[in-house]
Amino acid sequence: RSDVYSAGIVLFELLTGKPPYQGESAMNVAYQHVHSRVPAPSSRVKGIPSEIDELVVSATDSDPTGRPIDAGAFLAELADVRTDLALPVVAVPAPPRTRARTSDASARADAHVADVATTDLLPHRAAGAHDTAIVPGPTGPPRRAAPAPPPRDAQPPPPPPPVVVVPSVPGGAVNDPAGAKIYAAGQLAAYGWGQDQFQCLASLWTKESNWLTTATNAYSGAYGIAQALPASKYATAGSDWLTSYRTQVNWGLSYIADRYGSPCGAWNHSVANNWY
Repeated sequence: RSDVYSAGIVLFELLTGKPPYQGESAMNVAYQHVHSRVPAPSSRVKGIPSEIDELVVSATDSDPTGRPIDAGAFLAELADVRTDLALPVVAVPAPPRTRARTSDASARADAHVADVATTDLLPHRAAGAHDTAIVPGPTGPPRRAAPAPPPRDAQPPPPPPPVVVVPSVPGGAVNDPAGAKIYAAGQLAAYGWGQDQFQCLASLWTKESNWLTTATNAYSGAYGIAQALPASKYATAGSDWLTSYRTQVNWGLSYIADRYGSPCGAWNHSVANNWY
């Protein structure tokens, strides 16, 4: 019910021209809010009806259970005071709203508060230095404040780490770089390539995996001699792709033929882009 308390404090200041508490520091004022009772407005300004005194004192009760249960209940009590005192309904000019209200009920509540709160009660104030005219705000929409720029040293958040699926290699994997090279060299003719292409192939897969059947890139999950990504691509060449360098070489040569036309084409792309 702190919102009801705040509304009561605002109403007190509207009626009297001053806040209920003053002090040498904000801490001192806060202490008074916690440990003192808000005085009746009529103790500061003569002529304020007792009904309004009771409304302010009730809204600012130091015991939250003594206040109206919520803003709606406080608004109902305010309307009752207006009826009891036969105060006229006076519309308070306000600039057009720039944001849609969350509900029709809140819009009606705001309009009702504008009708009964400030203008109805101000005539009861005694003349004094704080009796200045209420000037309506501009008729146009209020200017929006420019958004605050981010701190100069603010850095964008780092990208989330990639989701890496690293193959689980069963026992029996054969890491035989020399045997894998011999096998690959023997397969070049099947693609119409001469042995001059082997030097490019050897350089490419040495860079990628050192010709290891179980070579795994822990960052991306690429796997095997040809560094297939995802590793399951090897399955199109054989079900033993996790452990067989022959299956991996067969898939890798097919991939190179389809994508680059030859091992030297793949190697040139790798040199230029650091991937193939």
